[in-house]
Amino acid sequence: MAVRLLVRALGAPEGSAEVVYELDLERVVLGRGAGADVRLPHRTVSEQHATLRRATGVFTLVDESSTNGTRVSGVRLAPSRPKALKSGDVIEIGAFRITYEERPGAAPPLAAERTAELARRLVREVLDVHASDDAPRLVVLGGPDDGKTLELPPPPARLVIGRSDDADLALTDADASRDHVELVRDLDGLIARDLGSKNGFRVNDRLVKERRLRDHDELLVGATVILYVDPADAAVREMEGLPDEEMKAGQEAGAAAAAGAAAAGAASAAAAAAASASASASASEPASEPATVSVRPRARTDVN
Repeated sequence: MAVRLLVRALGAPEGSAEVVYELDLERVVLGRGAGADVRLPHRTVSEQHATLRRATGVFTLVDESSTNGTRVSGVRLAPSRPKALKSGDVIEIGAFRITYEERPGAAPPLAAERTAELARRLVREVLDVHASDDAPRLVVLGGPDDGKTLELPPPPARLVIGRSDDADLALTDADASRDHVELVRDLDGLIARDLGSKNGFRVNDRLVKERRLRDHDELLVGATVILYVDPADAAVREMEGLPDEEMKAGQEAGAAAAAGAAAAGAASAAAAAAASASASASASEPASEPATVSVRPRARTDVN
């Protein structure tokens, strides 16, 4: 028997989707740390906050002496004391509410990279992803298109980088193909895929055919360097290793606001880093006015 955990950030925008974990493990760690099976990216959550354990077909939840405690259906658990769970129980951990469900059969293994992707999605649910300061973006570093920025629309979306005037990020680069790289944005982030270009493309100096991008990855398309900035990814990494933030009674709403503020702070830091990198790349070149690309994707597809 597997478990299904439906995670929602308190204070997430109306209509935002739940993040779903399906797990078939004897022991599941819930926490903020990189080693957690269910990563909950907020400082009101301890690095290893609680543990879900299975024994003789029964699942129990144990609070691992966390700073802010764990609640099941509104009742705070005593540290280190197992609490048997049943389908439909609601677990409260810091700034997150989790609905617990038991499912027949087995669940596929959950890779560490997939766990990180789900954590980034949780941060995006707290951020207003439609705000230009928080939206993922691509920034050209150096060359004739220095500073040109492509702000990515909400998922699902498909965009193209290339030399063509019709490309969503059109490059002034004779070494780039007309349609060089396809970008597919889904709920987990952004995938870059080669479109059969003459020279291929590189991510962080490695020649690849397809890659899911992470914050501050550098793409080389033709002779053009393009920086990927993802505030959600920056926010997740920013929270790793930070001290816990103690909640006071009745502060759940405040915790949700703090989640947005923490993610927004990481977003600002990421934007500043991108601007600094761009300035360094163009220091030896004549100054030119940066262009911001206003994108309405020419085609959108449903992305699983």
